[in-house]
Amino acid sequence: MDKRTKYRPATFLEVEDLYGGRKTVMVGADGITFWDAIDAEKVTPLVIHPVFKPVEIGPLIEFARKNDLLDALRALTNHINETQGGRSERDPLYVMRVLVAYSKGACDGSVGAIRIAVLAANDEEARAIKAQEIVEQFINKAEQDAGQAH
Repeated sequence: MDKRTKYRPATFLEVEDLYGGRKTVMVGADGITFWDAIDAEKVTPLVIHPVFKPVEIGPLIEFARKNDLLDALRALTNHINETQGGRSERDPLYVMRVLVAYSKGACDGSVGAIRIAVLAANDEEARAIKAQEIVEQFINKAEQDAGQAH
């Protein structure tokens, strides 16, 4: 676990999620918050806190280079762009999630390995958005309770 609470903006962390697992997130421009999804309409950044047990995995290219995944990164981004309308160009968090999932799987360059990584990233993104909904419900309830207390 990394005890820091400030990180390089736009780098990636692995943090604990609300489901007992870990997830890949992107550090915000302020270096003290993280994003679960690029879509600001769906998520609010959360403060990086030691309770999430953050581990820095670094920038996308650095992670790919360090893990000998540059060719895989090219193949993954091509697949994402072909199947999701160029998404890799506008969603680096999603690309990193796919790459991390790929690195934990077969890692053999096959279409099957790429598809499994994409499915894992899709599941992680769906869990992140669901967790955000839970947080929003909690915040709304707390605000309602605070309003009733006055």
